Amino acid sequence: MTDQQLNEQVRERTQGQRELTDVVAGYLAAVRDAADVLSLHFEGSRSGAESPSIEIELGGVPGVLVFWTPYRGWGYRDERGEHFYRVGSESDVASLVPDAEVVAAWLRVLDSGDLEGHEDAPEALHPGDPALVERLATLGAGEDPHAPG
Repeated sequence: MTDQQLNEQVRERTQGQRELTDVVAGYLAAVRDAADVLSLHFEGSRSGAESPSIEIELGGVPGVLVFWTPYRGWGYRDERGEHFYRVGSESDVASLVPDAEVVAAWLRVLDSGDLEGHEDAPEALHPGDPALVERLATLGAGEDPHAPG
């Protein structure tokens, strides 16, 4: 699935109310807010304007760039290459787009300098599986089907 196709599917699912860039920017804002609760402050953070992505620089680990894409989930890049992590305990699409509080807790571990954690990339999406579109379309919209209550 291309970025354009994913954007169209999110727009269709939200009846034109949200674009993929809006969802990604909102996800970054939620992660930033959750990190603030943990007294974790970013050196820098940005969401991609041209592609759905997030980049975060943590003060505790200079030279390490944390990143996220909806297709590959969360990871970081250092001098040894890219490392992907299943940040949450889920094995489905929720592992690609975990809740902001879960991401913030993982970022706090990384910021402490602990980069030796269990590296485990999320499972690849199955073609035609609508779960990613559903998760992105409902994320932060108050209608997340995976949220408690």
